[in-house]
Amino acid sequence: MVLALLWAFPFMGQTKTFDTRSLFALTGSMLVCAAIGGILLFFGRNSVLIESRAKKDDEGLKSYNPDDMYETSEKEPEPTSGHMFRRESIAVVGLSWILAGLLSALPFIFSGVIRDKDKSGEPIPMSVVDCLFESFSGVTGFGASVLSNVEDPECIPKAIQFWRCELHFLGGLGIMVLFVAILGGRSAGKSLMMTEMPKTSNESPYAQAQKTAGALLRVYLGLNAVLILLLLIEGMPFYDAVCHSFSCIATGGFSSRNNSIYSFNSYWIETTLYVFMFISSCNFILLYYAGTWEKKRIDMIAPDGKEQYKIEFGIFRLLNNSEFRLFVFIVVLATVLVSVSCWLHGDRIPEGLNGSAQTVAENAQPEQKDDLSFASLCECFRYCGFQVMATVSSTGFGLDNYDNWNDFSRGILFVLFFTGGCVGSTTCGLKLMRLVVIGKTLWMEIERVFRPNVVRVIQFHGKPVEGSDEMRRSVLTYFALYAMVFAVACILLLAIEPASTWTGATSAGKTLDRNDQMFDSITAVATAYNCIGPSFGITGATENFGVFHAPAKILFIVLMLLGRLEIYILLVFLYPGFWKG
Repeated sequence: MVLALLWAFPFMGQTKTFDTRSLFALTGSMLVCAAIGGILLFFGRNSVLIESRAKKDDEGLKSYNPDDMYETSEKEPEPTSGHMFRRESIAVVGLSWILAGLLSALPFIFSGVIRDKDKSGEPIPMSVVDCLFESFSGVTGFGASVLSNVEDPECIPKAIQFWRCELHFLGGLGIMVLFVAILGGRSAGKSLMMTEMPKTSNESPYAQAQKTAGALLRVYLGLNAVLILLLLIEGMPFYDAVCHSFSCIATGGFSSRNNSIYSFNSYWIETTLYVFMFISSCNFILLYYAGTWEKKRIDMIAPDGKEQYKIEFGIFRLLNNSEFRLFVFIVVLATVLVSVSCWLHGDRIPEGLNGSAQTVAENAQPEQKDDLSFASLCECFRYCGFQVMATVSSTGFGLDNYDNWNDFSRGILFVLFFTGGCVGSTTCGLKLMRLVVIGKTLWMEIERVFRPNVVRVIQFHGKPVEGSDEMRRSVLTYFALYAMVFAVACILLLAIEPASTWTGATSAGKTLDRNDQMFDSITAVATAYNCIGPSFGITGATENFGVFHAPAKILFIVLMLLGRLEIYILLVFLYPGFWKG
């Protein structure tokens, strides 16, 4: 919050006079955070001391049960050192994300941000639920908003706007991973990191959790720094460059402009953001390896009796990774299909996020509608390709009003809501590694129909995976739970949101009615569940989530957390046995 407060000063170039509104909002929020942090620290230290002394008296400093911990130390624990078990780790991660979202809403509440204006021009302030929606959307990387005008400092001060984008930066790699870099690499740190970052293999840049988190943090900060520098070189103002860098690397989607990326109308800015959205969708551990190389000894001895060595570059680990190659294939295939489809249907004329289907049709000349030239195809690849990457990476940046596109293209975008990027990235969704496991499992089950006695195991890179059956069971269970939560959420939204919300509403120049409720509700749940950002219809590229009532917004907040923390971390809170013992 201190970094956000800097933008309240005139020397930062975003306000002509000192912004007292942001000063009181941010300082008040910091005082509340400090008070809550002090209370938790006080009770936490006392509980550690009491528990450690009781442990010493009852067990004589015996080692903990290795089956209950992620990692144990060969040395006996210190009398005053707290040790985290699996349940404590899960509780800390889940409750810390909830607490972070609650505290992050304070600057919005204290500053009195204006959500919208009514038909008479009277301001509509953000409610408490609106503030919570905006803060959780930032922390989880959802990137959807309830605000209609983010460029007007009367509606939202520049310092609060910066805080809004900074939430993406904090939540992008995972607040808990950042904490691990500070807490240390003991069993507690390892437990927290294992809970926050899903483990895909035994490979790790370092053996200790603290060093692993530090490596990921350096990659994350390095990508942000490089992107800010490139955007500055390409002409984007410093304030906008920082805000969009935070949103891009964290694959969030908040923008400091009402028309998102279309406001800059720069091919170079679009290309740069496209590349970094792609990079941020890759496994960060493999990204760390990509910048390293290793000298390995060859078993064969040279004729002169000297040992032979070869250099292995880490970039090949990334290029040879099956999940990465699947991600590239999906991006290329979706881009080609959407671009060609929009080209053939005449959806290629860019009108920005404010353009409607009606204005596109009115402004287009008859010969333009039937224009199938190479130049128009390139234009489709430019705008459609960017939107495909923004969707599959769960970033949600906008370059064109895709609600005007044909149904086939929009259907592909909807499917990309669920795929997500690679495991270990800042994206959400199912993640491609799970889709690979599901695909291999289905192929094996099909073969089992006519070869019931053949035993197969899942292989990656030509090598069998240890615990193949357990992996398949885990992934299929997760997929079933994922689908069940999605179905229940859709039914809940249809039940709690009245049909009158759609009556008279508009989207992309079209008037909506209650017949649009089913489709818009399903896509809204899908985008919140997978933390994509804008959806279709009433929550499309030109709209926001402010139109929904408070109960629906609370449902979306729960879906954001479920999608960001991958379901289990929050659902275990509903299990009574989790809190016993």
